[in-house]
Amino acid sequence: MIYIIVTCALHIYFLTVGRNVNLREALKQGAGSAVGFSMSVVVIWPVLALLSYHLRVCRDYILGSLLNHDADPLLVTRSQRHDD
Repeated sequence: MIYIIVTCALHIYFLTVGRNVNLREALKQGAGSAVGFSMSVVVIWPVLALLSYHLRVCRDYILGSLLNHDADPLLVTRSQRHDD
């Protein structure tokens, strides 16, 4: 996703610098890059939020399995969350 954002921005930049056109003309010529950039910027925030949630759950699972050798870490984590 970051690759798409960077390449779209570079494409628009090189259109403005290399061909000596203003931003409006560059956006007309590189409309796909403009749309790709905009959509990626909009979509990256929910993706990062979901990734951070899953990393937290994975961390809780690993720490639970290290601290509770006898119990299933998922069951311990779920029961602790219901008690709160």
